[in-house]
Amino acid sequence: MENKEKHAGQLQGKFWQDRKIEHAVEFEPSGTFEAFYAAESYLKELGYAVGSMCSREPIGFKHGDYRVAKWYNLSKEDKEQLDGVMLPEPEFREGGAVILFLNPPKY
Repeated sequence: MENKEKHAGQLQGKFWQDRKIEHAVEFEPSGTFEAFYAAESYLKELGYAVGSMCSREPIGFKHGDYRVAKWYNLSKEDKEQLDGVMLPEPEFREGGAVILFLNPPKY
């Protein structure tokens, strides 16, 4: 599955939960959980630790060797330390996924 950065122009510089979006990448739906798996692989290849899925909640990620909890188990302080989030478009099962980098990406 090819990732597309078409949201980058639309979202970059905007805010998500009071944090500026530095970069965005979209993964189109192509089958059951395929966009989620592609987005997760993309992040892991860049060295990010990815949190666990919990329904339609965001999934946090942080660069390095970390264990990222499910969204509802993260404190406000934990969420502020994340490098970004993966969001469902509109849900992970059959939909797409969007990665929002809230810190500059580590390529």
